[in-house]
Amino acid sequence: MVDGQRRHRPDLCHRGRRNRHRPQAGNVVFAGTLTLTGGTVVIDHGCGVKSYLYGLETVGVERGQSVSAGDPLGTAGTDPQPDL
Repeated sequence: MVDGQRRHRPDLCHRGRRNRHRPQAGNVVFAGTLTLTGGTVVIDHGCGVKSYLYGLETVGVERGQSVSAGDPLGTAGTDPQPDL
């Protein structure tokens, strides 16, 4: 977020089965697999701020779990399609 503005594009993570880590502390409000986004984790940081992580191969947290900065959330999958 820059100057209080929301970002309207996702961050693309690198490829390979590497651990995805939580950038800031918060509570897991969703952890599971969705049809359009695959493995998905949503973290509520409070004050209306949430983080969304999509395309995870594995999800290593559960709904209701508190996470700290740097905690592993799951692993990134491999993408057979090149980035567009």
